[in-house]
Amino acid sequence: MKIVHRIPDSELKNLPHWNLDPVLTRILWSRGVNSPSEAVYDLNRILSPSLHGLSGAVDILAEAVISNRKILIVGDYDADGATSTALAMRFFRDIGYADISFDIPNRQDDGYGLNESIVLRAAENSVDVIVTVDNGISANEAVALAVSMGIKVVITDHHIPGDELPEAQAIVNPHLPHCTFPSKNLAGVGVIFYVVASLRTELNRRGFFKDKQVPVVSNYLDFVALGTIADMVPMDYNNRLMADYGIRLIRAGKTTRGMTELIKICGLSSQNFKATDIVFSLCPRINAAGRMAEMSYGVRCLLAENEDDAKVGAGLLQSFNADRRSIESNMMNTALTQIRLEYDTELPEALVLYNSSFNIGVMGIVAAKIKDLTGLTTVVMADSPDRDYLVGSVRGVEGYHVCDALKRINQDHPEIFKAFGGHKGAGGLTIRREHLASFKEQFILDSCRYSTERTDEVIVTDGELPSGYFVSDFARVLVFDQPWGAEFASPVFDGVFQLVNQYVVGGKHLNVRLRMEDGTMLSGMYYNHDVKVWPNYAVRNVRVVFGFDIQKNSSDAGLRLIIRNMEQI
Repeated sequence: MKIVHRIPDSELKNLPHWNLDPVLTRILWSRGVNSPSEAVYDLNRILSPSLHGLSGAVDILAEAVISNRKILIVGDYDADGATSTALAMRFFRDIGYADISFDIPNRQDDGYGLNESIVLRAAENSVDVIVTVDNGISANEAVALAVSMGIKVVITDHHIPGDELPEAQAIVNPHLPHCTFPSKNLAGVGVIFYVVASLRTELNRRGFFKDKQVPVVSNYLDFVALGTIADMVPMDYNNRLMADYGIRLIRAGKTTRGMTELIKICGLSSQNFKATDIVFSLCPRINAAGRMAEMSYGVRCLLAENEDDAKVGAGLLQSFNADRRSIESNMMNTALTQIRLEYDTELPEALVLYNSSFNIGVMGIVAAKIKDLTGLTTVVMADSPDRDYLVGSVRGVEGYHVCDALKRINQDHPEIFKAFGGHKGAGGLTIRREHLASFKEQFILDSCRYSTERTDEVIVTDGELPSGYFVSDFARVLVFDQPWGAEFASPVFDGVFQLVNQYVVGGKHLNVRLRMEDGTMLSGMYYNHDVKVWPNYAVRNVRVVFGFDIQKNSSDAGLRLIIRNMEQI
């Protein structure tokens, strides 16, 4: 393990002199915060709704509402798609608009995004306007079909557009070439938030709320916080501001009953809710609905206001997540056995794994875990609902651009693919079944040519902490006062401790007691530790990479360390 400090000790003297604790200054400065004001979140500083295409989208939707047209929200089967769908439905519910419904493709049967089947169902139900959330920017054929059938299409999305845009009546996406919106990092739920906020304003201007209560759209930021953090979009100031406000709504109990019950079934407290609870607790359960069944269960849970509906919804998500864990465990065992049997002595530059027992909904998770275990770019493939095809998820190592790799292979071997897409670190693909061996060969060859040389694991930390910082007040500030997320990582530190005690919890987690140099005793949990290394009762001194955990947002709460890595010294 090689530890690198975000700010080398030699450069600490160059830190700005803010009226903040020096360690907190170091943490914020190393994450691109240029002034203390960028760590304070005032809703009045939210970016104005300057998204390209927004006015056109709002005009279509306002006219549809006033004319009582039938509107269909089309979402996606992940947490961003679920929260985007739920936010849109919540807004229309709050304004008393009844002619609204939603449809989310089934991951197993339909694949991603707006498709022909959804359009045909919409036409059968006499839908007038389709609104996509967290998808649609690549649905050229489905949009063309909808338009040809007299259905207006409003696309709200945050994914990168292709060379040719769909012929929708309106497109709202911060990545559009002519969009001047200052932040390109909105999640899908952030985009639809701006749409409904502007729609509320336009409906108010047209007198729609004359005899009705005008909804407070900032109340929907609880869903924005959940979807934004779950989708791992970069947490720039605007995203942090919205997430911070949303988390504070949850802490104050100003959220839906469904969200409250979901938090409760995770064993968490709404009053002490924090950003990491989204990542490790809520997100897996919501995503499990899309992986194991249908994401409509996740949407309905989030929207539930009746106590019984909320408890049933949260219970279903909990059950789906338990099923997901079981299937994931079986898939991991199968995949690792396959690797051992196929590669007896030396692993190739990349792994391409297929088994007829693999589950489509869990492919990405398994690919990511095998990538982390082996240090190799990994493709996990399963049977498509169309038996002529296989579908796969790719997770790439640092220095290897997954989407570029798929493009290179497709350019030389267009016969392999039916579809593919993704970004630098991850991707998805559909290939013709008979070309599995060819794809495997070409993917490994491409990895050999374009992967950068693998090096020893490097762990980036925020440095070592003086003993005076191992107190609840400091831990509370770190854990509760910032909406940590992608490119605004939760702080981790490193240090040397005496290992006093160690024992396994739940078969795969290590509970430890550590002693600092001044004699202070600390408790820590090392989740999913390497069972081949720990526990090791001969070890006395260890170098530990850790973050803080504190269960209550108060100075009298006890703290513990969450260990990310531990090595004997």
